[in-house]
Amino acid sequence: MTRYQRPVALVAHRMNETAVARLADLFAVRHCDGTDRAAVLAAAAGADVLLAGPATTVDAALLAAAPRLRCVARAGTGPERVNHA
Repeated sequence: MTRYQRPVALVAHRMNETAVARLADLFAVRHCDGTDRAAVLAAAAGADVLLAGPATTVDAALLAAAPRLRCVARAGTGPERVNHA
């Protein structure tokens, strides 16, 4: 990412349009189907931030596919879809 590029926020779940519009003020927003593992892995490669839903598993393979990733936010309750190991 160059100095003048906005960071990329990957939204991998359905999200309120108002919230997405607010994200777009700060990020280049990209969307993918969080239930499609291959799509998430491909899209994560260029993401700085991942907004994952309950159907998206964040594990070592996803983190390895996303070298620019700095933040993972998970919608919902409980950490069961985020591998802490």
